[in-house]
Amino acid sequence: VTEFCIPVIAGNVRGKAPVEGRPLTQEERGALGAQGYGATVMYMADGGSVLLDMGGANSTVWFRNADCIGAVDIVEAALKRDFPAIRPLTDEPNPQDPNLRSRGFALDLGGGKRCTIALGYPLAHATGDSLIFAVRVTALVS
Repeated sequence: VTEFCIPVIAGNVRGKAPVEGRPLTQEERGALGAQGYGATVMYMADGGSVLLDMGGANSTVWFRNADCIGAVDIVEAALKRDFPAIRPLTDEPNPQDPNLRSRGFALDLGGGKRCTIALGYPLAHATGDSLIFAVRVTALVS
């Protein structure tokens, strides 16, 4: 998120991903629920996978497993470290699942480039289908 999704919007991506990803076919994207035009890449990590979907103004990173408990704190700390101007917008329960919460942020990248960042994360007691962590970065260019 801090090394690719946001820098793509800012126009300053450096280096390359530390792990090679596998691009998914459009059929595989559809099976994951991705809609419309875009590209999805799967990165293998510790027996599971992390997915990056890019389409239009949105980039979404997500994974499912017990490792997602606490991921929100790690990602939020990285966002605040790498982008000190980030502003919190929301912190609220998920209306569809009482085991999930959402946090939203806004970031002005300068030069008319802005983005919103939405984090969806499980509470500490979550199990089963609630074990999902997702970040959606949406570009807002004026």
